[in-house]
Amino acid sequence: VETAVAGVDIEERLESNAGMIAREYTFAGNANEVIVLYVENYEIGSDAPKVLNLYGPTGQQIFEHYDYPEDMDFVETEGTHRVFLLPETGSYRLQFEAEAIAVGGTPTPIDFLLKVRVADYFERLMISAYEEFNEERYEETLSLLALATEQSPSSPASYWGRIFTYAEILFESPDFY
Repeated sequence: VETAVAGVDIEERLESNAGMIAREYTFAGNANEVIVLYVENYEIGSDAPKVLNLYGPTGQQIFEHYDYPEDMDFVETEGTHRVFLLPETGSYRLQFEAEAIAVGGTPTPIDFLLKVRVADYFERLMISAYEEFNEERYEETLSLLALATEQSPSSPASYWGRIFTYAEILFESPDFY
């Protein structure tokens, strides 16, 4: 296991030669920061076996994570996202493990891109709106999406979110059918 101490902004290309990749990172995080973890597999898509664990300042594993909106207009679109709200200020530990897959009985090297960063304000609004939408709290969803539109008027994601939310409200209306 290789260990690195880094800021919250981590970006590293990881290469498996013929077996296992294991990396551990520690970074300082602040309470209520929203952290986006992103892993992309360069060779065969995002379905290669991987483990991504986050541990808090007291060593507890953080299981609670938010869904990353699928239709977000972000740069990272091909891989796996996890979004965590950090519960307290302190030193966090991130473990990444991936295993080379066997193609024709032979382990095949795989390259991964790992990114860890603090979500910006627009992303936080969109992630919160997505969570509210999933809980069927549409008024709250629309309020968050309006703020996201003000924050980034050139991004289509907040407009699409509003369209989907209004459509859901319409489809749930008894007068619709």
